[in-house]
Amino acid sequence: MRKRAIIISALIFAVISCTKDRNPQPPMGWTAQNAVDKFCGVYALESAEWNGAPLDLDGDGIANPSFLEELLSGTPMGFQTSSHVIIYPAFKLNTPTQINAYLYYGDLNEKNLGGYSLDVIQFYYNVNVEGNFSFILSGTTPDSHNDATYDATYCRFDNISAGLEGDLFVISGDTDYFDFISLTAVSGRETFRYRCISTKQKQ
Repeated sequence: MRKRAIIISALIFAVISCTKDRNPQPPMGWTAQNAVDKFCGVYALESAEWNGAPLDLDGDGIANPSFLEELLSGTPMGFQTSSHVIIYPAFKLNTPTQINAYLYYGDLNEKNLGGYSLDVIQFYYNVNVEGNFSFILSGTTPDSHNDATYDATYCRFDNISAGLEGDLFVISGDTDYFDFISLTAVSGRETFRYRCISTKQKQ
C-alpha cells in the first residue's frame, strides 16, 4: 500500500511538472501578462465631446450639438478614414510600449482659417508587475507644417491625458478648431472614448 501511494504521488508530481513546462510563467509574470493581453489591441471610436459651444466644422451653416456627428460630417485632412487606437503588446515590465491614436484635431492656416485633421498621435504606456498601467504623453503634439496652399498651417493637440474608464480607453487634449459660423478659431478641450474591438483574449 505504501509503495502504491509513493507511485501515485510521483505520477501526480510528474503531471504537475509537465503542465508547468507546457505553460511556463511569462517574463512579466502572469498578472502583468494577463493585464496586457486584455488591454492591447484595436479600439474603435465610441464618442467624442467638446467642452465649449457647438461648432460648425464643415461649413454647412449648422453647429451640430453632437460633436462626433459634426466631425463625421466633414472631410478632415490626412490619409486616415477612421478614428481608432492601436495599443501594441508589452513584453517587458516598466518599458515604454507604443500606442497609436488616430484622432481629430484642429488644423488652421496662417490666417486662422482652415479645417481639421484626422491623423496619428503617438505615445507610450508602461505596465508594472501588479498589472497597472501608466502613460507617457510627452512629445505627442502635432507640428505646424508648410503646404502648397498656404505659407504655413498651425495645429496642436496638447495637455494630453489618457487612461482607462471601465472598458473604455479615453484620450483628452486641447486644440483649436475653425468655426464657420463665428468665422473665428475657437480653443477648447476634446475628449474621445474608444471601445476595444480586438484583443489577444478576444481572438
